[in-house]
Amino acid sequence: MEYHIIISGQGITTRANVEALIDDHFIANGKDGVVLLPFYRSPSQAQKWAAQFAKDNEKRIVTFSPNDASLPDVPKSDNIVDEEPIQAAINFSNSAENVVGFLLWDDEDQESADTLALCSKAGIKCFDLTTGLVGINPSEGLEVSVRPSLPVQEVLENSIESTDEKIGRAHV
Repeated sequence: MEYHIIISGQGITTRANVEALIDDHFIANGKDGVVLLPFYRSPSQAQKWAAQFAKDNEKRIVTFSPNDASLPDVPKSDNIVDEEPIQAAINFSNSAENVVGFLLWDDEDQESADTLALCSKAGIKCFDLTTGLVGINPSEGLEVSVRPSLPVQEVLENSIESTDEKIGRAHV
């Protein structure tokens, strides 16, 4: 029976914590686990660890991200391009018998709150991956934030060129 784990958010934790908690979930639910990783720009450090651990345990990995996202240090995975990666992961999980959200919770992280709001609307229970999978209950009326659309001129480029090179070039 296939089950899905949606891992989302920018919260800080340790690699040992991520691996131990995900391993417990794999043991309890069997061999047919699929790890879903939605993100906007690039996966968080803990999402990378989760993907590496899933690969080591022969689990399928599916990433969800906009077209301009970066996938550094993520093992080979299926990638679904979508401008709303969290909703795309939830839609994808409709085919699974069992779905949980493991949030890398951070009170200042809008991605964590948005994932909780969307999962709540879809009836998916969420747990805090940074604090031993304690259940997270959304406050009444929690809504998804509106992501601003930035003009091309205000989007930072992912440049390989170093700051020293840019400064040196400016003085030529």
